[in-house]
Amino acid sequence: MLVGRIQNGVETRYYYDGDQIIAEAVIENGTPKLKASYVRGSKLEAIVRDKRESTHFLSQPIKA
Repeated sequence: MLVGRIQNGVETRYYYDGDQIIAEAVIENGTPKLKASYVRGSKLEAIVRDKRESTHFLSQPIKA
């Protein structure tokens, strides 16, 4: 599924696999440019941004 929005003149598209977001792209000159991809395991594991920066989510609680 594809959902799009335009905010302040910038068109962004959100790509879904069922109800789970898998990617986000900005439209430049009519062409989608990947902004972020969402890595999933049993839940959201990481968001990889276009500059190869990653945000990782803790999937197991830390045991003291």
